[in-house]
Amino acid sequence: MQKIKFQNINSIFKRNTSFILIFLLVCAFLSSCTMDKKNKNTSKDYSNFELWDEWFLYNDDGSRLFVREFGDGDTVVILHGGFGAEHSYLINPFLPLADKYHFVFYDQRGSLRSPCSDSLVSLANHVEDLEHLRKEMNLDKLLIIGHSMGTFIGMNYAEKHPDNIKGLVLIASVPAKGSDTTMMGEKFQKSVLQRWERQEVLDTLKTHGLKVEDWGTYNSKQSSTLHRITFAATNTHHVKNWRKLQSAFYYRENAGAMAAKSIPSNWDFTKALEKLQIPITVIQGDDDYLPINMNEDWLQKVSKAELKMIQNAGHSCWIDNPEQFHAFISEALKKYNGNYMR
Repeated sequence: MQKIKFQNINSIFKRNTSFILIFLLVCAFLSSCTMDKKNKNTSKDYSNFELWDEWFLYNDDGSRLFVREFGDGDTVVILHGGFGAEHSYLINPFLPLADKYHFVFYDQRGSLRSPCSDSLVSLANHVEDLEHLRKEMNLDKLLIIGHSMGTFIGMNYAEKHPDNIKGLVLIASVPAKGSDTTMMGEKFQKSVLQRWERQEVLDTLKTHGLKVEDWGTYNSKQSSTLHRITFAATNTHHVKNWRKLQSAFYYRENAGAMAAKSIPSNWDFTKALEKLQIPITVIQGDDDYLPINMNEDWLQKVSKAELKMIQNAGHSCWIDNPEQFHAFISEALKKYNGNYMR
């Protein structure tokens, strides 16, 4: 009887081989889905404010800096532009990398969340604030990403504290060698204002019933919309993305003016950058209002500096081409693995 029973089971198995194989595949698929779901549930969504740390860095002169940090991995300090702007416009571009890096942002002294007396705002103090932050966070060396005038602080820091920096990424960089005439002269300012005359800008303004020459006749909301569109005209290649730009209203003019006053009329960081002997990546849009020819001279003199151009992109290049921007940032940060991430 046992033998007959065994034969029956064997016969059933042979007749249902396909069914059993399908059953096993379904089980494996469900198990995989469960694991994927588990992994997704355990990964952190750093757009959630509850995962951010926010605190004040108190300075001996009575000023304080608002600091915000999030992410897992090697620490990267982000320097916002301006002078006189604030950091929040740079959060979204770096959120996709927060599972790989720990990002630290702060409002520079005199900016939105870090108010202080105008007399305390200077380039030298901006640089020493960065050094104070390094010490406060017990960081041996800094990996710095700067944007716009934040690159000027980063390069100045590299010159003043060369032993305390391990990496430098410059986005829409101020030239490492230049002058106030080059950066703030009448010819340069005129070229920036000409960006408002592009057809796409005029068409976008027209869509909203606006003209730059009629600015003084508009109500508060209209004036604000006009400001946002012209702000995008300055900072982006595709003005249609004007709503994606942040920080148009958060600029503090006094903080910007005081810091600008403290900049030397001529500067040259090329020797300091060459001495660092670390990779330096410059990421620039091909339609930046800071033309690339401002950087060509010094880039040739710094052997470890590399230029990455983003096509059809402006000063806020992550708005125009986020995929290329993220690829270049990821590539740049990977350079500091191993020997450079000590």
